[in-house]
Amino acid sequence: MRRRSLLVTLFAGVTLAAPAASAAATDAAGLADDCNKDGSVEIAGRMTVEGGAGVLNRDCFVTMSAKATLVMRNVTLTGSDVVFSIGDALASTTVVVDDTSISLGDGGAIQLSPGCCGGEEPDRSERYAKITVTDSFLRAGTVEVSASTAAPDGTVVIKRSVLKGVATWSENPVVVNASFSDARGKVSVSDSELISATGILIATGTDGTTRASRNTFAFETAVTLTTGAGGSCTSSANSPPTACS
Repeated sequence: MRRRSLLVTLFAGVTLAAPAASAAATDAAGLADDCNKDGSVEIAGRMTVEGGAGVLNRDCFVTMSAKATLVMRNVTLTGSDVVFSIGDALASTTVVVDDTSISLGDGGAIQLSPGCCGGEEPDRSERYAKITVTDSFLRAGTVEVSASTAAPDGTVVIKRSVLKGVATWSENPVVVNASFSDARGKVSVSDSELISATGILIATGTDGTTRASRNTFAFETAVTLTTGAGGSCTSSANSPPTACS
C-alpha cells in the first residue's frame, strides 16, 4: 500500500478551533496573523494572499470548502518548527502558489494539499482538486504538494521551483502526488530542484499520469517516480537520470 499524505494522521488528530472567516484578499502578514490567532483559516470562496512577509508562531491548518480557491503570490512566510497545512479541502478546490517562499524549521512541515484527504466519503467529495506551484521555494522538515490524494482526478503542476525536505525521520521528506489512492491523477514536475534528506516520491494512482522532466534531484536513498495500474509515467532529462518504476 502506498504511503498516504505525510500529515494526514497529524491533521486527523487535531481538533480545530472555530475558524476565522474567509477573506477576499490579504497579504502575508495578514495571513500569518489569522493563523496565529487560533491556528486555523477557513476559505469558503476565493482568498488572494499577495505580497509582504509574515511569521507563523504556531501550527496553521487551512480548510477549504468545495470550489474554494487560494492564491499566494509574491509571499514570504517563515516560522520555526511549525506546520502549515492545507489538510481539509473538498472537491474542485484550487491552490496557486507563485513567486512565493515558505521556509519553516527542521521540525516543521508544509502540506499544500487541496482535495485532502478522506477521499470519496458520503456528501464529502474531494475530486478535481488542483495545485500549481511556480517560481517558488518550499522548505521544512517535510514538504508535500498534492491534490485529491484519496479521490480521483487530482492535478499537480510544479515548475521552476525548489522543494526541500530536511527530516531524517521520514522515508520521503519530499512528496508530490495526485490521486495516488484513487484514479486519473496528473502530476507534472519540470525545471525544478527537489532536495531530500532521505527519499523523494512523485506518484499517481490507477490510470494516472506522472511526468518529471529537466529536474535536479538531491537525495540520500532514492527517488521514486511511479503510477498505478493502467497509468503512464515519463522521466526525461533529469539529473541524475531517474527511471520510472
